Amino acid sequence: MKRIGMFLLCCATCLEASSWTLDRAVLEERLPPGVTTEELLRVLKLEGIDVSLRDSPDTLLWKGDRTSISLARTPFSPYHLWVEVEGRKTLDECTAEELGDLYEAIWKGRKALGEATGADGFMILATEQKRNGKNRSAAGFEIIPAGFGGTDGVMDAVEKNALNEYLLYNRFPNRTVEQSPEVIAALRERLRTLEYVLEREDTQPCWTQKFTHHEEALHQSLEVLYDSLVQLGALVEGEMPSMVTPAERIHEIQINLDCCALCNPKVIQKQLVSDWKGVEILMNHKPVSPYRDFLIIPKRHQCVWDLSREEAIATLEAIVAFKKMYIKTVGSNEWICYIQDGRSVGQTVPHANVHFFIIPDRLVTAISGLQHIHNQRPVLSYEEMRADCDRLKPLLLEELGR
Repeated sequence: MKRIGMFLLCCATCLEASSWTLDRAVLEERLPPGVTTEELLRVLKLEGIDVSLRDSPDTLLWKGDRTSISLARTPFSPYHLWVEVEGRKTLDECTAEELGDLYEAIWKGRKALGEATGADGFMILATEQKRNGKNRSAAGFEIIPAGFGGTDGVMDAVEKNALNEYLLYNRFPNRTVEQSPEVIAALRERLRTLEYVLEREDTQPCWTQKFTHHEEALHQSLEVLYDSLVQLGALVEGEMPSMVTPAERIHEIQINLDCCALCNPKVIQKQLVSDWKGVEILMNHKPVSPYRDFLIIPKRHQCVWDLSREEAIATLEAIVAFKKMYIKTVGSNEWICYIQDGRSVGQTVPHANVHFFIIPDRLVTAISGLQHIHNQRPVLSYEEMRADCDRLKPLLLEELGR
């Protein structure tokens, strides 16, 4: 306690006297253990900083019987939503019916965002780590919209790098986020009137992944790699290269000439770990995590994350099973699951899928980011893939109760 207080005191002495306004609820919820609001205020007062506490504005947008949708208190992007199951701390505490209600609330939030803001991509994520986007330590998902006004499938690679930093490491650079009261009112109205309905798809065109500002994104990833090597003490000599101004703003990668890899029987045969109540659980053929990455997909073809209630419950049950499996096998609860719903947030296959993995070291994701833009991430061989799938299948089925 004394050391933390001294640290705060040393930081404060470096600051010029000024007035600070702090959000009372966010402050009280997110101060680290051993630091109280009163102690922080005393330390700041000694340094001549005038602190006022402001109560949070009303962030609640919609409330159902067991779920609710709110604006994130510290949003990554405008209209960043927090969807939760009230009274539950973790997903594995939820009943199947509560998981179904949670999915329908996510569906409602995603649809309302698209209609009210013009967003054409949504990053939908959950983890049990502390997050800026969480309103409370309850079970739930964040929805981060992107591509406001339409992007024609073009992803801003620089923004995607920033989003990855937030998703995986909760690194939250200072961002200017403006939210229109008129749009928030429109969101509330749409959430009030929207009723869940499954919107099935027939066919999907071939996809390409298009990046804008990809040279800047490559430079960002190289900077992370450089800094990591410096911190490791491995870099003996060398400077970061300067960034070359790109001659072309759009960089395009042809993702899959056959339209949907996840409907391909050969892919399923190679990557299938198990199937579960209408969903298939696959191992990612280009893993980032040293403990492997997984995809949870509906068996039927569906591009956007529009699932039946049964598929959604099975998907969330599979997430819980992976969480329990990794706590037992590697002792880690540092997991994340996310859905890239739209090309503007990096969806590369036109088939809805949930990524699940243990969060890797930041150096690993920097390397992966460089490889991804060049479409050169290493691929597991058939033999290695099948050996890993067969090894993990009984462990996962044990948690699924089969």
